[in-house]
Amino acid sequence: MNAAAVVAMMSDISTRSIISVQEVERLFGGHPAFYKWKYSENELEDRQTDQLKRLGGLISTGANPRIDF
Repeated sequence: MNAAAVVAMMSDISTRSIISVQEVERLFGGHPAFYKWKYSENELEDRQTDQLKRLGGLISTGANPRIDF
């Protein structure tokens, strides 16, 4: 394999990985644009601040969590 083919393959794999992560996020948590992002002085500080709070209800076990395993 030549260097150009390796770079093209790595680029394709990383692009598909990014798209896959975004699609899974949209499937289980909704579109990322619906969540608030945390900024400090016009720079993005944290994009998952509001998302983690909202997704807690989706991934929690309920009112009576299981404590014996």
